[in-house]
Amino acid sequence: MKLKPGFWSLVIAVAATPLVGCKSTYHVQQYQAPGSLLRPEEGIFIIVPPDAYDEPGSGRKCAETLLEAFRPHCQRLTLSDEVTVLGTHLTNAIHQGFTYVLESDVFSWEEEPTEWTGKSDFLNIELRLLSPPDGRVVSKARFDARSKWATFGGDHVEDLLKPFANAWVGALYEGTPFAEPK
Repeated sequence: MKLKPGFWSLVIAVAATPLVGCKSTYHVQQYQAPGSLLRPEEGIFIIVPPDAYDEPGSGRKCAETLLEAFRPHCQRLTLSDEVTVLGTHLTNAIHQGFTYVLESDVFSWEEEPTEWTGKSDFLNIELRLLSPPDGRVVSKARFDARSKWATFGGDHVEDLLKPFANAWVGALYEGTPFAEPK
C-alpha cells in the first residue's frame, strides 16, 4: 500500500498539535484588596527576597519583575538588596521618603532548563504591600503558576510572574479586578 505524499506531514502535525496548544495555568490562592487606590506619587520600596531553594538569582529576578510592573504607575521606586529584618526595611523606607514597602515570599521558583523532561516551570509566591512604620498590610496576593509543557526551554519563571504582577498592580492603582490571567 502506497501512502500519498504529505501523509506523514499530516500525521506529525496532528500529533504535535496538543503539545504546542498547551497553555500555562494560573491560580490565585489569596487576595486582599487595598482599602483605597494607590497614587503615583506614593513611592514603593521593594525588598529583594532571598533566592528560592536551588535557584540562584531568583530573588533579584522576582524583584526586577515587580519593579517593571510598578514602573508605569509609580513615580518613585527602589530595590533594596540589604539582607536584614523587616523592621529595618520599614525604617529605611520611612527615612528615604517611601510610602509603601513591598515584601515577597517566594515559596517555589522552579526553573526547568527544558520542558523535554516533562517538568514545567513553577512559581508559588506571596506579595505583601506594607505601610510603614508598623508594617500594616495594605494589600496582599498569593498565587501560583505552572508553565505550559511544550515550551522547548524558551520560557522563564519570571514570565509566569509578569501577568500576575501586572494584574495585581493594576488592581492597586486602577481598581481593576485581580484574577487569574487568561
